[in-house]
Amino acid sequence: MARSLSVAQQLGALANSVRSKKITPVLPITVNKSSSNHYSPKFGKCFVRVAYTLTNLETDSGAHLDRTTSILLVDAFEGGLYADLDFSKCYMGGKPADCAETERNIDDAMNN
Repeated sequence: MARSLSVAQQLGALANSVRSKKITPVLPITVNKSSSNHYSPKFGKCFVRVAYTLTNLETDSGAHLDRTTSILLVDAFEGGLYADLDFSKCYMGGKPADCAETERNIDDAMNN
């Protein structure tokens, strides 16, 4: 779960940059949260997918984010963080991982 804190830390850093006027967004930055769950017969687990999406974020704002959506995949019953497709880094099982592979694994867990 410690890796999931990176989402909150990234958002906090972004908010601090705006407050300190290092970044001046044209529009207010909005954070939308969505979630869905799925029982995966393939993995024998129930997963919860939580997505945080930033809107009204200019790509040249200096925020240094590789993507505007961060996705967490959590084991619904054991509570373990299965995957973290963060704004700029990716993790599988708490270890750094290739982002494309992480995204494929999240899709696999939520669709099979």
